[in-house]
Amino acid sequence: MNTPERWEFASAGRIVFGRGSAREAPAIVAGFGRRVLVVTGATPSRAEWLVDGLAALGTETTLIDVDGEPDVTFARIGAESARR
Repeated sequence: MNTPERWEFASAGRIVFGRGSAREAPAIVAGFGRRVLVVTGATPSRAEWLVDGLAALGTETTLIDVDGEPDVTFARIGAESARR
């Protein structure tokens, strides 16, 4: 079996996990700025708790949904939508 001589893995700078840790998400996300883009899967209602939590903290939230994995074009369009 051929294996590469070099491996690289990029990940988020911070990962929070554990029972009940989702409750921390609105405060963590709001710490990044007052305007937030929330990207969901095909059922946006599953993120209502997050959008409501962000609104309670005074953020302006743009919610968009995508079927499947978002690509770079989708991310650019979503970001532009949130900026408007």
